[in-house]
Amino acid sequence: MYTPFFPPTVLKPPSWLRGCTVLCVLSLLFLAWLLPAPVLAAANQAAIKKNIASKLTPEQQYAHLKQQLIQLQEEKGNAKTSEQWQALAQSFYQLHLNHRREALGANALFMSAQVLRTKGQRLQKSEDIRLARQRYLEFVDLYPGSSLADDSLFEAAALPESDTQSATAETLYALLLAQYPQGDQAVKARKKLDEAKALQQTAPT
Repeated sequence: MYTPFFPPTVLKPPSWLRGCTVLCVLSLLFLAWLLPAPVLAAANQAAIKKNIASKLTPEQQYAHLKQQLIQLQEEKGNAKTSEQWQALAQSFYQLHLNHRREALGANALFMSAQVLRTKGQRLQKSEDIRLARQRYLEFVDLYPGSSLADDSLFEAAALPESDTQSATAETLYALLLAQYPQGDQAVKARKKLDEAKALQQTAPT
């Protein structure tokens, strides 16, 4: 006996629901196209910078970082520039680690300390001041014969001690005079010591 086949009834959603669905899909597609644009742009920019940096010689990288420092010094301090200062200090320090046996590595270490000192003073970051002082002293330990060694000692002495175990400013000024009496920082160090001695003599007992 033949039994006719009737296909199942398909319920169609109302027209207003179909319209909402299409609108939602179009909205999602638009957002998916719009939102990644700045993210991709930033990622592409970072990739381009990294690619360019990888093709530079160490000397060109150093010059490029110094140019970035000049540009950064012209900007006002905020959260964004804080990250830029930190990245710049780290880039100089990494260049130092990669070429620590060369004069370029010594200069990069000194610049790393300079960047941290400037960041700490501008943005009032005591941790950066402490790290800058450490790196100045690290410079003196690693490169005592460098023409920047007395500069590093003077800069370290001018920064506040991070704790009671740190060498005092007077100790560092005296060390500078003992090790680099002919250096270009000797006169300033002598003046600082004389000022400290005068303060001690006039202080009430």
